[in-house]
Amino acid sequence: MLGIFDASGLPYVRGLCPPGWNAPRGLIDAMAALDLDFLASARDIRSEIRPDATTDMSGLRGVSLIHPTRIRPGLVHFTTNFQATSPIERALAVVEAGGVLSVKAHIIKDALGHVAIDGVDDVYCNFLDLLFRELARRYGDRLWWTTMGTMAQHIKSVWQSQGAESHRARDGARRDG
Repeated sequence: MLGIFDASGLPYVRGLCPPGWNAPRGLIDAMAALDLDFLASARDIRSEIRPDATTDMSGLRGVSLIHPTRIRPGLVHFTTNFQATSPIERALAVVEAGGVLSVKAHIIKDALGHVAIDGVDDVYCNFLDLLFRELARRYGDRLWWTTMGTMAQHIKSVWQSQGAESHRARDGARRDG
């Protein structure tokens, strides 16, 4: 995958959402070894939104429902917690709980006879437009409208600086003690 994207010369994000939400340990280890930024494996559109809620639906279970999670050093996990069948109130609850709203959509509505309810069509685009307008109206500049790739890079840099600070504090305690 990386070779194809690198050869294309096009910009891309260093992460993925695996087919069927399936993220076995081997895939997670390989992603970390290749220094990929993020994985979006868990999908949970049913669990109650709470700051401490974890996933219990498709893909990875037990990771945060609304907060980015470190699943390997340098690898950030995002849970999909909203889709076409979700009420707008669910999105508002995620934001109110201080979480990341991660919206699921398939780029194709009809894939060889399988019709995805969250496939991008005029109806879903209209629903998302209404959702995003309501979020912008309620929260304005307090929201960070970005991509998983940009967010993962930011989170990784925070983790790295926290790690450096932790090492400096530990080394200072050794010198002082």
